[in-house]
Amino acid sequence: MTVRSNSVGEQPPSAGDGWYARDPEEVVAAFGVDPTVGLSAGRATQLLAAHGPNALPEEKRSPAWRRFLTQYRSYMQIVLVAAAVVSLLIKEWTTAILLIVLTLLNAVVGLRQEGKAESAMNALQSMMKATARVRRDGSEAEIPAEELVVGDIVLIGAGDQVAADGRIIEANALQIDESALTGESVPAAKDAGTLQGPRPAPGDQANMAFMNTPVTHGSGVLVVTATGVGTEVGKISGMLSATGKEVPPLTKELDTLTLWITGAAGLTMIVMFALGRQRDQAWDVLFVSAVSLAIAAIPEALPTVTQAILSVGSLNLAKRNAIVKELPSVETLAFTSAINSDKTGTLTMNQMTAVEVVTPTDRYTVSGMGYGLAGKVHHAVGSAAGIEDAILPYVVASDAKLVDGEVVGDPTEGALLVLGHKAGLDIDATREGLPRLATLPFDPGYKLMATFHSAFDASGRPVVRCFVKGAVPAVVARAATALAAGASIPWDAELAARAEAQTQRMGGEGRRVMAAATRDLDPAGFDPDGDLLAYVTEVRMTSLVGMVDPPREDAKAAVAGAQAGHIRVRMVTGDDVTTGAAIARQLGIPGEAVLGADFADMSEDEQLARIDGIGVVGRVAPERKVRLADMYGRPARQDLPALCERLCPPRTAVRCTCVCRPACQSAQTVVLSMRLKPSSMASRFPLWNVISARAGCGADSPDPGRAPRSLSAAHRSGGQRAGPPCWGPARARWPTARPHANARWRSGRGWCRTGRRCRPTSAHCTARRSCPAGPARARSRG
Repeated sequence: MTVRSNSVGEQPPSAGDGWYARDPEEVVAAFGVDPTVGLSAGRATQLLAAHGPNALPEEKRSPAWRRFLTQYRSYMQIVLVAAAVVSLLIKEWTTAILLIVLTLLNAVVGLRQEGKAESAMNALQSMMKATARVRRDGSEAEIPAEELVVGDIVLIGAGDQVAADGRIIEANALQIDESALTGESVPAAKDAGTLQGPRPAPGDQANMAFMNTPVTHGSGVLVVTATGVGTEVGKISGMLSATGKEVPPLTKELDTLTLWITGAAGLTMIVMFALGRQRDQAWDVLFVSAVSLAIAAIPEALPTVTQAILSVGSLNLAKRNAIVKELPSVETLAFTSAINSDKTGTLTMNQMTAVEVVTPTDRYTVSGMGYGLAGKVHHAVGSAAGIEDAILPYVVASDAKLVDGEVVGDPTEGALLVLGHKAGLDIDATREGLPRLATLPFDPGYKLMATFHSAFDASGRPVVRCFVKGAVPAVVARAATALAAGASIPWDAELAARAEAQTQRMGGEGRRVMAAATRDLDPAGFDPDGDLLAYVTEVRMTSLVGMVDPPREDAKAAVAGAQAGHIRVRMVTGDDVTTGAAIARQLGIPGEAVLGADFADMSEDEQLARIDGIGVVGRVAPERKVRLADMYGRPARQDLPALCERLCPPRTAVRCTCVCRPACQSAQTVVLSMRLKPSSMASRFPLWNVISARAGCGADSPDPGRAPRSLSAAHRSGGQRAGPPCWGPARARWPTARPHANARWRSGRGWCRTGRRCRPTSAHCTARRSCPAGPARARSRG
């Protein structure tokens, strides 16, 4: 469907209208806009009025009186109000006033907590004012991102945040970090070409830019094709907003307790009336006595004490960067049984790090993590005098910079600059000594970048030296010689096979492999304005480098801590399965690795049968993550607190910036930290970057996934099905209601499959044999 800009009343188009399959000329014609001029101010105003601002819908704030009344939804508050009314009827003034004061105090505490959380969220949102550079009326202007409309011509460059979905019509070495949507830790190369065939996933749409993804390299021009809810992140936000809430476990338990207390009080009144009438006592005396006894049976201070305890818990969570909007959510965390975690930026640093360099004769390992300059290059194999010549192309053929120890520019180029620093290269002096004459920017077509510099060869003769870096197949295909121990040797089939073997080895370890090469050209025949790619032939291979987004130093301890608490940790990522599996092995996450598409193609019964053995699910799109969460969190899902955490760029200073302002606003718990920290362990459960109360009865994951069978059904009945046969005394925090017949053992006083109570057991369930059904029936499936 073609949407023209002169149809003000029509629905704005979205990326789903197939803009990736249309030529740039066709796209701008569809919107009736000249890319060199842009929209007129009047036209933009009309479109903005017709379609609304470029923003995700925000949750409508309830009036104060309604928020106050919602504090009286719990059964205990209702019972206390009823008791106060009855006390007034029987003229128990002191009791009535006390009960009314207690209910008001409970309501005020709840309102105050919600108000503090709302203030914190508003403060965060006030720091997230984005802008965009557009062409309007033939001139460039910077406007608030919310004022963008479809058809706007937007200019983007390194360091900018894409403000809306758009079709790229011009690109100059453009690379965009789409890890927020795809999980890929490497920026995606973009161009203005046209794609054909079936609709590709967002991560494969090389000619589209998506809202809230940062530009890491190059520049470009795009025409806005979708704004607000029509964007990719807007669609995800809509999916999350449609997810309903459920009552927190603590509220359910308190409601159940209140009903029992109310029933017991009512039974007491009936018994007192019956006994009193047998003794011929007066009706009015019996009524007052029975009501007084019933009121005395109500624990009036229970809600206040509970609120006080949860308030203390919310303060502790606030110290760990978690904003609790509803106090019962504090207790929800204690019921965590499984965590499905994202990889990039959560388990890993989201900072590419060079860890290995291989030349035809030597091999080097590199210490240090991330963009930190601490670390050294270690000569593991070979006898070369140094590594400088082997890695020089990575440093010279680069537009990134190291400023005060910080990387500015493309993250991959930044990682290679850090490698040069660790090798002892003076990067600035090296670049100054090799003046750049021309640049062949990276392009996804030829998959390499080359720069041309004025230099001198070994004999002192001036030359134009070409430095090349790029994908291994692209560089190897253009190789004629190789650098070995300071001399050039022919690039033959044996060297090519060894390079392929090293590439396969490092790739199997989850590393991204790049190659580097050089070539000296005659200055007389060099044209800096000519076909630069034609000069990149018969190059001399210098090295291969293996890079990885390393695990966070504290992630392994956090995973181990969760597993010690019998919490199943699983990785659900948009990145490659091989890379995810390699990181999972380093972190100690067990289980097989499967593709998200393969997992989605399984039947639900097969998914349920295999999920306990799966440790990594890779290549999972954000919307599929949500579907996984819906599928496996359905039995006891709570809500989707701050799913935007796992979809926003991990390097942003303030979280909850892109996908789900509505989800953040409606969430019970919003966690601002993107990392897993052992210091966040409280009561033997970890505080993860996103708390989504879905794991049967508690916090789920930074990345949505299946709430496992462990607690999805068993918690409601008080049982436990996953993990070891027993959880240990520290985890024995379950309802006292009788479990379902299929419930499994829990620690302390366990339940066996027959539903009969077993005698007290130790944390290791050594008395499992005491179950009336026998050891085989009492054994856990986990």
